[in-house]
Amino acid sequence: MTDRTFEDHNYGTIGGLFDTAPWAAKAGRAQDFLAHLRAESEHADANLGYVIGYGDEDSRRLMYEAFDLAHPMVGGRP
Repeated sequence: MTDRTFEDHNYGTIGGLFDTAPWAAKAGRAQDFLAHLRAESEHADANLGYVIGYGDEDSRRLMYEAFDLAHPMVGGRP
């Protein structure tokens, strides 16, 4: 596991990212978290957009809107 944290939330695994992304969206910190991810990788938008696509419909809607992203392969928002 990679030790990657944002405000005491470890997102170094897919499970950790699934926990941290909705937390950031609900806490009004989505853009801060996205900026943090962008500083680590030029692929942050595509990677996060892809992972969000695995959530349930309500989670996807919340996170795509909060992060202002779309799925990198199918585009659009649910």
